[in-house]
Order: sequence, then structure tokens, then C-alpha cells
Amino acid sequence: MTKRKYNDEIEEYRTHTTNPRTWSVHKALRMRAIHGRRYNGQVINIPGRKLLERFQCHDQNIYRFYYPNGRKCVPFVCSYSHRQPILAVGDEERRVTLIRTDKDNTLASASYHKAFYTHADAVLDIKWNKDDDLLMTGSADSLIRLWDVEHQTCVATLKSHEHSIRSVNFHPTNPNLIISSSKDGAFCIWDTRYRLLKQNDPEAIDGIGQDAPVYGPIKITPQAHDDSKTRKLTTKQQQSMLKSSAFSFNRVIQDRSVTCALFIPNQENKIITSGSYDGKIKIWDCRAGRDSQLKEEWGTYDDSIAKVRGITDMKIDSTGTRLFSLSMDHRILSIYRITMHCLNNLSQPVRRFINSKQKLNTFYVKLDLSVDDRYLLCGSSNQSVYAWDVERPESGPITFEGHDSETTSVSWSNNNSE
Repeated sequence: MTKRKYNDEIEEYRTHTTNPRTWSVHKALRMRAIHGRRYNGQVINIPGRKLLERFQCHDQNIYRFYYPNGRKCVPFVCSYSHRQPILAVGDEERRVTLIRTDKDNTLASASYHKAFYTHADAVLDIKWNKDDDLLMTGSADSLIRLWDVEHQTCVATLKSHEHSIRSVNFHPTNPNLIISSSKDGAFCIWDTRYRLLKQNDPEAIDGIGQDAPVYGPIKITPQAHDDSKTRKLTTKQQQSMLKSSAFSFNRVIQDRSVTCALFIPNQENKIITSGSYDGKIKIWDCRAGRDSQLKEEWGTYDDSIAKVRGITDMKIDSTGTRLFSLSMDHRILSIYRITMHCLNNLSQPVRRFINSKQKLNTFYVKLDLSVDDRYLLCGSSNQSVYAWDVERPESGPITFEGHDSETTSVSWSNNNSE
């Protein structure tokens, strides 16, 4: 054996011995019992892939949704609360259902699950606030509503978008700030302390939310992902739009959706958005008193045929440093991929998660990041759910089968007892 080969084997042995990422479940448990949560400055995480591979869904944990006439109804979106084992599900029948996932679907447990009507059209996004006492819903009726979870009553309606809502998100630390994106090509910033338009909404369809106050946005950025010359509007034009409860755009650009909009953590004026038409991720400076300024952008292109891949969803990890985006190409197979970026440099993707078996045919499919930032979960158009180890994309995804149609939304439980 040559000296160089010997040194390489010693280095490999040392790495395997001292790097917690290479340890087996047994060794990780033993080292954690001896050293606590850290070893040599590195966090000791128990490898979860073997456990995830054993996950199963039993019949008593399958929840089916129906219209009042008995036909099957599509549940579009779901979101786990932060502290309780409660899953909020928005469906095509305009309802939000609160499912206690520590209970089953039997008749004896029916009283633990609640459902209520929220909009005049399908619920397309849903989010919990940090205290789990408010739910925010975005709908195909172009409205956003805030709901008191305990009483299932509407406490506010946010009105300005002209087309289906694509995403709604609370600010990570400021409970008053909200951001939304829509199929109308705009993203809006809202502050529930300002821009009260009406004390109630007597025009509300079916009386839903008619007693709740109506708010307008504090900033509108229209045509955010349209790169034509018509995109930019002056501050005076924006102010004139803010005086009304809605704004209009040329129908040519209405399909250029802003598929997701997020606040960058620890920032109230920096926004990150994704587009369906241009396949770009953009960072915006949205300080008050001026137009939103584009600061940075990155485009997703197919490496082989140089075509744009639209982005369907994005997530930022708990540290506020890594961004995960879900995109698809425009080939017949509609293969999709997840890309990881560092937020301080979008131009250089850090990691890619690609599997040719995963298909994506619509922009309704979303992804989610586990509470410890270790695992990605995403739906697909081929009736499966896929889980990825963030640190080991080369290992490929774990596949969960059982759905009989497109799996649009996924959500990790934040409750350690689940």
C-alpha cells in the first residue's frame, strides 16, 4: 500500500468517525447519550431516512372530502398549526376543515373535527399565524380573509387583487404584516393597522365575512414578473390604485402569475417572489414612499433546451439563510426539480434535488420544509408524495404512494408528539 493511499484511508476513517452525518442510527443515539446534542461543534441529528421509509397511512387516518350532493371534492391546500396537532385544509367547496390528527376519522371522533365556509370560491392557500389563534385564507375569488380559529368567524377581509390568490404569508416576526401574490401578476403588502376601507362588507357573497372590516394594501407591485416595457408604473399611478379596492391590468399579462411571495426574515421591506411565466426568483426592496425596486433575480432555465421553467412554490428555512424553490420544465414529461439557494447569493444554486419519476403538470403543487430544516416534502402530479434529505440529495427521495390523483399540498407536523 502506498503512503498516499494509506493517508487517504486514514482521512476517510476519521471523517466517518467524527462527522455525525455519516453515523448510523445506533451510533447517533449512543453518541447523543454521551455528548448531548453536539459533538465537535456539530449537531448530532438522528438519521431519519430509515424511519421515514417505514411511514404508513392507515384507513382510519384517511380523510375524504365531498360536496353537499355527495360528489368528491378536491382538497387544494393544507397547513399544520405550530403547537397543536391540528391540520387546516382548504378545499374546492370553499370550506376550511380543521382536522385533529391525533384523532381518527371514525364517527366517535367526528366532534373533534370542524368545518366552515370561508369564501365564494375554492380555497387555494392557507396559513396559521405564530400564535395559532388566526388562520389566513386566500381564494380563487381574489379575496384574503383572516379567521378567528376558536369561533370560526371572519375578523378581516383584505381586498385588492383581481384574480385568484396564489400565496399568502405572515411576516415571521411582525404579526401585523402580510404579503400576498396573485394570478393577476401582482404582489401586495398589507398592514392590519392601516388602510381600513370599510367597517364591514355588505356586498359579501352568501354573507361570508360581511361583518368583518375590509382593508386595502399599503403597497402594490403590479406586473412583478412581466419584463415587458409596460411593467413599471409610477408612484402616482400606484397611489391612484391604492385609493380604490381593486386594480385592473391588461388581460395579456394576467397569466403571468406571481406564484409565491415571502418576507425575507428579519426584514420588513425585503420581499422575494417567484413567477410562473418568466421562471424567475426576484428580491425586491419595498421601502415606503417609492416604487418597489428590483435588487436581484435568478432565472430557471432548462439546461438542455434553454426553455424557462415556471416556479410553483418557495420556502425559506428557519435560519433565514437558505431558499428552496420548486420548478418544472416544459418538456412533455414535466419533470420537476427543487433548487436550494443561499439568500445572500441567488446566482449560484447550492444544491439540486432531481428525480425523473416525479411529475409536475400544474402550479398548484407545493412543497414544505420540516421544522428542523432537515427534510423537504413535496407533492406531484403522479399521485405520490416525495421526501428528500436536505443534506443528501444524491440519495434520492422517499416515495409515499396512495393518492389517486394529483397531490397538491403537503405539510410537516410541528408537534413533537406527532
